[in-house]
Amino acid sequence: MITEYIYTHSLEIFGVVTGLMYIWLEINQRNAMWIVGFMSTGVYVFVFASSKLYAETCLNIYYCLVSIYGYWNWRKSKSSTLIAEPFIYPILRLKTGIILTVLSLSLFLLFAQVLKKYTDTDIPHQDALITSLSIVGTWMLAKKYVQHWYIWIAVNGFSVYVFCWKGLFPTALLFVIYFILSWYGFWKWNKGTINPVSETMNDNKI
Repeated sequence: MITEYIYTHSLEIFGVVTGLMYIWLEINQRNAMWIVGFMSTGVYVFVFASSKLYAETCLNIYYCLVSIYGYWNWRKSKSSTLIAEPFIYPILRLKTGIILTVLSLSLFLLFAQVLKKYTDTDIPHQDALITSLSIVGTWMLAKKYVQHWYIWIAVNGFSVYVFCWKGLFPTALLFVIYFILSWYGFWKWNKGTINPVSETMNDNKI
């Protein structure tokens, strides 16, 4: 029975394993996280589509695209690959924070309406909330904002409930681990930082 379960959920289990590798690499600020993340999110495109989590499906397509950008952007900074050195991060200005908040709310309202009107999902608002926050959080990660961990703590915690509801228990377990490691990642990034650089570096202009 266990063998049958592993066989029928092989894609999801592969996504879980690579997802764990991804967050370990993220916490340790390794560029390889983007390559592993590309593989993991690529698999979850199919897993979520089959579970009628349509916003999550689109989100993982977005993750694949951002993985390419994130890898390129992180390679511009030597500090992203040297764990022994302090991690330089840009200042998150108030203006940027307001823009990201408004963007998150706008995406949530848009996705929720689209999911309710055009799909057969039974959890449109939950799916929309996770997706909208994750889009913003992933962009912040690509730009190296330490505050992106706040978003992942919220998203990962809420995702545990959603994936249990949909019967995706290996993925739910993955997000329990994500939730715990998000707190650790936030602590480690803050511990390893030095004085933040101006937003003119890394082209952070919004």
